[in-house]
Amino acid sequence: MSDQTEEPAAPRSSRAALLIATSTYADPAFNPLAAPESEAKGLAEVLGDPEIGGFDVQTVVNQPAHLVMRAIEQHLTGRNPDDFALIHISCHGVKDADGQLYFAATDTDRSLLASSTVSARFLVDQLDRSRARTILTLVDCCYSGAFMAGVRGTHDLHLGEQLLPKTPGRGRVVITASDAVQYAWDGDGEGGEGQLGGFTAALIHGLRTGEADQDKDGQISVQELFDHVTEKLQELRTNQQQPRKWEFGVRGTIWIARAPHRFEPWSPLESRILVADDDRDIVRFVEVNLRLEGLEVITAHDGQDALTKALDLQPNLILLDVMMPRMDGYEVCTKLRADERSAHIPVIMLTAKSLSADKVQGLTVGADDYIIKPFDPMELVARIKSTLERVHTYKAWGAQHP
Repeated sequence: MSDQTEEPAAPRSSRAALLIATSTYADPAFNPLAAPESEAKGLAEVLGDPEIGGFDVQTVVNQPAHLVMRAIEQHLTGRNPDDFALIHISCHGVKDADGQLYFAATDTDRSLLASSTVSARFLVDQLDRSRARTILTLVDCCYSGAFMAGVRGTHDLHLGEQLLPKTPGRGRVVITASDAVQYAWDGDGEGGEGQLGGFTAALIHGLRTGEADQDKDGQISVQELFDHVTEKLQELRTNQQQPRKWEFGVRGTIWIARAPHRFEPWSPLESRILVADDDRDIVRFVEVNLRLEGLEVITAHDGQDALTKALDLQPNLILLDVMMPRMDGYEVCTKLRADERSAHIPVIMLTAKSLSADKVQGLTVGADDYIIKPFDPMELVARIKSTLERVHTYKAWGAQHP
């Protein structure tokens, strides 16, 4: 027997991502958000893809504050120095009278922020305690900083400064959707809603398509991803949506993913889409994802407006919600099919009504497809592309066989 003992193996470095998404809230002061839950699924797919991100991904979706905090601490505790830890947070963000930032959870009470939210200070403390030398924090918050009627204004919130490391020399990058809070409420006595401007959708798009690989070397750096998102949001002309990036103690290039280069850019010949839904957050969410794919988007927020725009503007496809004021989606679809000006336009029902009878009713009145909320934006885009390509193929065949 040898007296020599084997040296312990060096710990393997790992890539771990924690995605926190909160779409629903018990406190009526917070409006539900369409994007976080759906986008967490899409981001998990690209980050977890071994050919793209290669991360071990954990998602925490619609959970109370104490479980979110536990997930953050578990994610960052016990890391090795060579690990790459990523955190993505998408939810309502609020600040107190002192300007301190808090991330809202499902059980957040607007009047009890300190005890019912995840504070930015808590996140900073966990980042400082982690041994991982490479940490990327992505924050996509819809800021709702005031809850009184009739407010219209803008307040600066320097989130990056709140996430500064207490201990110098750490390699840390913080990217935020914006450093500003926008209120756009009119004095109607109703709660306000913030502007979710497509930050996470642009992240997913850049990673999934490989477009973020700006120098075409087969890898996507954090800087390239940031530049891609910034450019896409500028193309979308998103209000008050200027992403910010802070680097602390970073040396060299941080690579977040490999570029798949397996998705060819899609150039639709016919690309005007009418999105009709009375939920403006859902309309904005759909609009951002469609415009990232190069589609032109028209919006309507009630059934009568949808019918009028369909007849006047002749879109190439209509996404139609069922439950809308003035005229529901079933009636709109029935009228579209009865009018020779619009009978040919494909219709996809986009609704929360998931019973088989509801689907049958939608298809009976002339819908071409049916998508249930909450939905995967990648699936939605795929179905739209498939429908448009099918219509184009049919028209081409008809032109050759009159």
